[in-house]
Amino acid sequence: MKNFVIAASLLVLSPFVSSQSFSPLNSFECLYPNEYGMPYDTSIISSGNIGSVRTSYNTFGYQVAFPSTGTNMVVRHMGKLGGTPTFSGYGSANEIIGGVSTNATWNVSAFTGLSTSSANQKARYGTLAQTNAYQMDCYKFGALNNSYTYQHDNVYGGGPNISYLHQLPSGTKKVWADHDELALQVSNLKLPWVGQNAAAATLGSNGVASSAVQLSLQTILKDNTTGQYFHYIVLMFDNRSAAGTEASRVTSGLKNNQLVSNCSDVVAKSSADEYFVSTLIGNRSCYSTKKYSNVQLTSSTWSSGKFARIHITRQNLIDAINRLNSVIVTDPSKQLSLNVDNYSVENYALFQESLFGSPAAQLSIGFSGSHLMAYGVDY
Repeated sequence: MKNFVIAASLLVLSPFVSSQSFSPLNSFECLYPNEYGMPYDTSIISSGNIGSVRTSYNTFGYQVAFPSTGTNMVVRHMGKLGGTPTFSGYGSANEIIGGVSTNATWNVSAFTGLSTSSANQKARYGTLAQTNAYQMDCYKFGALNNSYTYQHDNVYGGGPNISYLHQLPSGTKKVWADHDELALQVSNLKLPWVGQNAAAATLGSNGVASSAVQLSLQTILKDNTTGQYFHYIVLMFDNRSAAGTEASRVTSGLKNNQLVSNCSDVVAKSSADEYFVSTLIGNRSCYSTKKYSNVQLTSSTWSSGKFARIHITRQNLIDAINRLNSVIVTDPSKQLSLNVDNYSVENYALFQESLFGSPAAQLSIGFSGSHLMAYGVDY
């Protein structure tokens, strides 16, 4: 079911100003959970809106084929084939099968801040409290990612993650050709719960813990001149100290980490030549602009709903591309184009990721939000 009536809700949820016009890149989708696309099954497991919750695990080469458009909750790297979770009551030989197959009947809202019916929150172990759970209630969504639920292996340059993500038709949303800038926003954002064990809190040689839970706004952009994609990550929460997050938002496993003088931004690439621009929601960012938001980078939890919005201006994007080209893209034939009119927004998401500095580390985080949206902005 989709709801195309968005004007009234936008006025309530967003502090728009009269000197700007906002053009949504898509319509809101009203979604409820179902399970789709387990590692070797791409059929619809239960009825409802196709693709509300999808799971995949890349290590064994299985990758769910996502649709060309639409909103999904995408769950990745939550366990392994043959894995044995450490949490009492587990032990399946195929740990990741059925990861969102059961209604969660316990009080998930105590960890996510979103109250909804048990039919709208899914888990593998529906009656066992404090295990991974995923909520979708029309425009509202939430999740608890608790690593005690699953066995976690190293993921190059990242870790187990949850994306509430909208996929756009590839190459079609050339925001900077049609508008002045891109805006990403989410309403009623809550992050009431974070937990870790002693191993996760252990400091590395740089004085910063190598294990962390993070929450970000994210978009994937495509340079339609070269065909190159890159991730644009805007960090809102990192459970490590604020000083630590400034210098370590892109963690071990990524190459060519480069801090920019007088900024907190990082550019990097993974072993698969995926490019990353890591910025933050705050006042020290060079590659994104915080506007009308009462969220900025923090290491503290919060229980009351907040509004988060960032803009990526034309100059923000040009600066990020120049930095990528100067320190990351060493092959001249792969240099990113400076023609920002030919860059498209491929998808955007509220993105939660858990990073493990040691196999003994355990982390958990609960969050929720509503009305995730992207806009082209004109002045």
